[in-house]
Amino acid sequence: MINGPKDVHMGQDEFDPLVARVPMDERGRLVLPLAMRERLGLAGGGQLILRLTGEGAIALETPDIVKARLRRRWSDARRDRLPSEELIAERRAEAAREQEEVERYRMNRARPPQ
Repeated sequence: MINGPKDVHMGQDEFDPLVARVPMDERGRLVLPLAMRERLGLAGGGQLILRLTGEGAIALETPDIVKARLRRRWSDARRDRLPSEELIAERRAEAAREQEEVERYRMNRARPPQ
């Protein structure tokens, strides 16, 4: 069972401005330290996104942080060309090639035999 503030060990390291070692109870519950909740603007009953990183770490993020990260990721992609625009351009190019083939076929059929 998590007994409160005495179980939370706050410290700082060279990578993160705020690091906390928190116990997990037998049901997997954690208590986020007040300093972290305040920094993130979290109130009781709020929601967090839990993400398992490629390195095997757990990241807890607010929905606003996740939305901002996704917007940045997709805004970079939009600068070049949307996938739908690429698909439309490919289909138009293919249609133009098919139309050229049809016109060549018609021209060859219309020629009298030599």
